[in-house]
Amino acid sequence: MIFRLFKIGIVSILICGLVACEQFPFRSGHSVFSQRMATASNLSTMQIGSGSKNFLAANKTTALYNAMGGNNLWDRIRSDFQLSHAANNAAVQAQIRWFVKHPRYLNNTINRSAPYLYYIYDQVQQRNLPAELVLLPIIESAYNPLATNASSGASGLWQLIPSTAKNLGVRQYWWFDGRRDIYLSTKAALDYLTYLNNFFGGDWLLALAAYDTGEGNVQNAVRHNAYRDYATTFWSLPLAIETRSYVPRLLALAEIVKNPDKYHIILPIISDQPYLAQIQIKTRLTLNDVAHLSGVTVHHIKQLNPGVKGKTIPAQHAYALVLPIDRITEFKHKLLTRTKIQRTNNISIKLAKTTQQIRHKYSRHTALSVRYYTVRSGDSLFKIAKRLGIKTQQLKHCNALARDTLKPGQKLQIKV
Repeated sequence: MIFRLFKIGIVSILICGLVACEQFPFRSGHSVFSQRMATASNLSTMQIGSGSKNFLAANKTTALYNAMGGNNLWDRIRSDFQLSHAANNAAVQAQIRWFVKHPRYLNNTINRSAPYLYYIYDQVQQRNLPAELVLLPIIESAYNPLATNASSGASGLWQLIPSTAKNLGVRQYWWFDGRRDIYLSTKAALDYLTYLNNFFGGDWLLALAAYDTGEGNVQNAVRHNAYRDYATTFWSLPLAIETRSYVPRLLALAEIVKNPDKYHIILPIISDQPYLAQIQIKTRLTLNDVAHLSGVTVHHIKQLNPGVKGKTIPAQHAYALVLPIDRITEFKHKLLTRTKIQRTNNISIKLAKTTQQIRHKYSRHTALSVRYYTVRSGDSLFKIAKRLGIKTQQLKHCNALARDTLKPGQKLQIKV
């Protein structure tokens, strides 16, 4: 049932033409983040299903969810908000107006977050971090794990750039990009945000600004104001336009999630129960294999394992495969059965090869050619054996000779 619910929750797909014109407001210029959101919002970069027939429309989610019963994850997220959303701030108000004006964008982005949201919220909660951080991938990537920023090279839900990812222990291989992996990227992003918060003395707004533009830029802005005896809060710092919009955007989004009725926003319901689970594998599997063994579509397997670049998980690398939690048992059972069959087949192949090798050795032994040598006057066993390159005892044994005496004209059998 969980799997069906999330299939419904993921459905809604943005129309490319609509998304292309729905960019966040900026005061001037074309910022890095306008590029980021335009790219991330374009769902043509991520196939969520094999076709619309596999998913129900987003507006049917609420009715089915209520029929199933259960809690709405948004209720818990709201209760764990820790930041002041500065709802009356002009910059925050501008971002709120944008979201209210583009409800379809928010609806589709939240639907896309459905497979990941519970896990990310759980990780945030375990660290006792502000629940507002759950919303950060909406700002960063529109919750598209395949989103990539061409100018910065950032990738994944959390838009980690290669150097930051490497410093945080997120690896990339020819077949795998950890920045796209839901588990690895979330851990790295929360590690980095925790570090930034500590770096700026517990000021989350400065930490969020640094997540966008780097701690060096924020620190320089703080020093600039401190030197002039100006205020050093986020709202007073001389930061880049995109960064000055970035933090208010997150606060605006949190304010809307906290008070959706106030802003006439209906948030797609997300089930308050775990959806994802990992299983360690170290065997070569294609995504088609995983789909067959788990009963999940290939597209959904790719959606849950976006770090896998191609269609194959190589055997030489241990990999934590991500599946819907209700498919783990079936997958493990079928994989174990398949492995046993493969081992049995391998044993059969080895036995067949061994039999062939024995037969080959036997045939080589029995297929020795036989030659005959006629003894001449003056010959001896020693001379004949030396001439033929064999041992004297071997020559005696082959001919069953009890003595070394030979007679001219006598025929000796020689096996070659």
